[in-house]
Amino acid sequence: MIIVLGARHDPVATALVAAWPAAALCSAEDLCAPGWVWPLAGNNAARRWVVQGCAVADEALSGVFVARSAVHAAELHRTHPHDRAYLAAELTAFVTLLLSSTSARVSTPVVDGAFGDATLRPERWMPLAARCGLTPSPPRLRDATSALTPTWQAWPVDVVARECFGPGLKRLATPRRESAIRLIEALGLAWARLVFDGASKLRLIGTLALPDAPARTALGRVLSGQTA
Repeated sequence: MIIVLGARHDPVATALVAAWPAAALCSAEDLCAPGWVWPLAGNNAARRWVVQGCAVADEALSGVFVARSAVHAAELHRTHPHDRAYLAAELTAFVTLLLSSTSARVSTPVVDGAFGDATLRPERWMPLAARCGLTPSPPRLRDATSALTPTWQAWPVDVVARECFGPGLKRLATPRRESAIRLIEALGLAWARLVFDGASKLRLIGTLALPDAPARTALGRVLSGQTA
């Protein structure tokens, strides 16, 4: 079974649940529902998730797709408004515990207490990209009067394990594809979308976008344990 850890109204999370037959959504409502069992030490076989209102053994999971970087107060509509911010912070901490100790393959591992796209800070991925053979393009600050439309054309490449997909491949030479795969491995990710510009410089990297159809299929195989 694959768990998609995300919000009920997130189109990426719901699309992945629809695409993968063995997937189910674990929402903010599930995170604060009764039924969770998570020993801090000892009997790992006793660990239980709550997914769509049902208890699921952690050992029954093959993978977790992380479709969020935090739990937000606005998701907790069943909680008193005065308590939502506090509960959201507590649930975010709980998700950090889950992802750092589950026996399942996690698409975006916890790094320094952060998960999801929050782990992909430029100061982390840019030096790794350079060491892996890619040319990162440093971020540039714009003033309030600058145009918001990028002046460069985006060429996205989805990397899943050791496979690459997407329209950006036609602009990316084979050695750079291998470098992209090494970067994903160095970051400990099951997948990510790398966005290159026309000069094949790496501009962005993220994990919250919807993988294109071939990448979704490949990622489903990885998270279901069919491929490494």
